[in-house]
Amino acid sequence: MKIKINNKECNFDKGDTLIQVADKNGIHIPRFCYHDKLSIAANCRMCLIEQVGINKPQPACSTPAIENQEYFTKSKLAVSAQKNTMEFLLINHPLDCPVCDQGGMCELQDQALMHGRVKSRYEQEKRVVVDHNIGPLIKTNMTRCIHCTRCVRYGEEIAGVKEFGAIGRGETMEIRTYLTSAINSPMSGNMIDICPVGALNAKPSHMKGRTWELEEVKYISPHDCVGTNLSMHILDNNVFRIVPHENKKINEVWISDRDRFSYEAIDHNDRVKKPIAKINGRHIEVEWDQAFDIIKEKMNEIDAKKSAGFISANSTVEEQYLFQKWLRENNINNIDHRVSQSNFDYKDEDLIPRLDIPIKDMEDAKSILLIDSNITYDQPILSHKIRKAFLKNAKINSIHTYNYKYNFDINNSLLINPNFLLETLIDIIEYLSVITVNDKTLKNFNIPDGVKRNFKGLNNNSIIEISNDLLINNSLILLGSNLINHPDFQLFKILTNIISILTKSNKGYIGEKSNESGAWLTSCYPTKDESLNVYESIHEKLELYIVYNLDLIDFYHYSELKNSLNSAKFVIGFQSFITEEDKNYYDIILPLATSFESPGTFINIENEWQSFAQGCAPHYMSKEGWKILTKLRLIQGGSVERSLDYLDILNEVDSVIRDNKSHVKNKLDDLNIKKISSNRSLTRCGGTSSYYIDNIVRRAPSLNLVNPIKNLVSVNKKTLEKNNIDLSKNKVIVKQEENTLLAELVIDENVSDDCIYIINSNKEHYDLGKQYQPIRIENV
Repeated sequence: MKIKINNKECNFDKGDTLIQVADKNGIHIPRFCYHDKLSIAANCRMCLIEQVGINKPQPACSTPAIENQEYFTKSKLAVSAQKNTMEFLLINHPLDCPVCDQGGMCELQDQALMHGRVKSRYEQEKRVVVDHNIGPLIKTNMTRCIHCTRCVRYGEEIAGVKEFGAIGRGETMEIRTYLTSAINSPMSGNMIDICPVGALNAKPSHMKGRTWELEEVKYISPHDCVGTNLSMHILDNNVFRIVPHENKKINEVWISDRDRFSYEAIDHNDRVKKPIAKINGRHIEVEWDQAFDIIKEKMNEIDAKKSAGFISANSTVEEQYLFQKWLRENNINNIDHRVSQSNFDYKDEDLIPRLDIPIKDMEDAKSILLIDSNITYDQPILSHKIRKAFLKNAKINSIHTYNYKYNFDINNSLLINPNFLLETLIDIIEYLSVITVNDKTLKNFNIPDGVKRNFKGLNNNSIIEISNDLLINNSLILLGSNLINHPDFQLFKILTNIISILTKSNKGYIGEKSNESGAWLTSCYPTKDESLNVYESIHEKLELYIVYNLDLIDFYHYSELKNSLNSAKFVIGFQSFITEEDKNYYDIILPLATSFESPGTFINIENEWQSFAQGCAPHYMSKEGWKILTKLRLIQGGSVERSLDYLDILNEVDSVIRDNKSHVKNKLDDLNIKKISSNRSLTRCGGTSSYYIDNIVRRAPSLNLVNPIKNLVSVNKKTLEKNNIDLSKNKVIVKQEENTLLAELVIDENVSDDCIYIINSNKEHYDLGKQYQPIRIENV
């Protein structure tokens, strides 16, 4: 179908509006309220154009294109309407461009220049709007607001949280929260980007720089498995702010607040500024060459079989590859990245965490099952995709140990104690084995005897409904990242795979780190039978430990690790940040550049390789990880070219592992699940706060203000009464083994029975003990 705009013939699809047709054909139409990801409001009237045959201007954003019709965007009628609208919008605007953060990238400035009058005719008083504090992330100046309602529609349609709204009428209308409260959606910062004026600004970077002073560098999020595309804005060798970089396949034009504001951690007080060595029992700063000499000497003295190295799954592919290569060149084979995992009894059925479908296809799923996933806060971009599926009438079901807040509605919700999650998955398999018994496509697939031995008959309607929904074509099963701490985590992965086979569903294990796939592909795990995993390495109490880009609290076996480091002969740390307490466990600490200060590559959950450039030069005396590891290989006799640079490393990694799809598979027929016990003792659960998930985020001051650190314990009323807790008091004591924590009590019916829900959000929570382990609760 065709129409004419400004005498230019344009093709369009049925249902297209004029503004969409114009955009596709490179024809400029001014706009404020229109945004291609939001619903049409048509309330700014800036996009008025002339339609032949109609004597008054029409809003291009809401006017459907009509075949063979003719339109004009620059006729006398259209230009006059646009100028009048612009003049009206500026009546109450403060015109404070010299002191506005939006200056230089402001849609209002651009439109006023192209479509405004040279001189205003308005001489009356202008209105002033009182600004309310809406939290630590967004700075408001609502006197500048033109009531386009983009932020309101964003909250309702994209974030799924109705936080902003319009109150009042006419000149007294305001965009604000109805009650004076903070905005706390995990993707609230996107309102800053879509605001066409300077009404909403990033609070951490407020009044600290001008747009034309900034350099833009592409970046990839280091905080989850999605691989969100970002742009760093650099000013004077510092990250000034982070904004979205459009990628239609992954994050579209949205990013999470965690990705947007984590850069503030770069200059935290815990930052390691120079190499530090323990000499005569005291930590002192040394030069790089001296640090390298000490490492070479000590590694030569210690038996490689009594050594182990642990690397973060948030490190880049290049760092992971060089780390394991450096260690294996020194005959150290005890290497692992799975520091959050509690148990290694079973071989993984599929080692590489991944999603069976592209991220963009999640929104087309007809049925989705979430298994203990706090996805709205832990992986906000994936939650956005699920919300889009929900808006297309997909059935969303959840099996969880806590009733998480989602930005979409749940069809069937099954709240269970974490000790019975394994049993629940087996119940699903039992039901499916009956339903699919005559499916000829499954004739060569046998459910392992170890699973069948735990069949017991099924009479749970919720499980039956959830199972039936999975039999719908184009279903998806997602295993949550919280479960990595669970003792049965490996079994959950295996059973999820069995369910996906029986239902022909796609599946995905949602990893908690940005580059777990890279860690597997670069062999940052024990590849020989005699090699030790992280659990074995810690409990064997070896003589040499090497810790790369990890805080000690990142380890599930945190208390055991501290004991092992204390007893070791030598401990090496490659760290960007370190606390005074953790420093005591190390004999030498090398200052590591953050991912903001180093180039690298991450491999996301859909196996997409994404490289990014160096944002700014390393701060203080820190160095990029690839440079440190290359230097160590060089001085220890590794096969390294002296002229090696980052691109050489990337090319080597690419040639060695890009096509490496190999992974260890267990034989399902040999799977032996021990008899499931009915453990009714109190169990701790809760996972880790999304703003405490790694060594960067937990040091970002503005993000920490979103959820102020508190010792909160959530328990349901039934469990409290069962344990004789005084409900009139707001304090309780919780105990794990010999450790005690005085905490504030929250009576929360979202917690499953016989559970104490504690989210890891400060060091005291880690000192108390481990997730999914027995816990006691007592009156103060």
